[in-house]
Amino acid sequence: MTWRYSQSTGILYHNRTRIATGYSGKGSSKNSGADEALRNHNYIQ
Repeated sequence: MTWRYSQSTGILYHNRTRIATGYSGKGSSKNSGADEALRNHNYIQ
């Protein structure tokens, strides 16, 4: 049973099946792994 979340696209997979699409972060930091440590810019939606 494998879960995978693609931060750059916002797609959540379970056993290679697309389950949902969402996003992480806000503004210019949305789905940006480079901005992961910025305070008040990255949160899960």
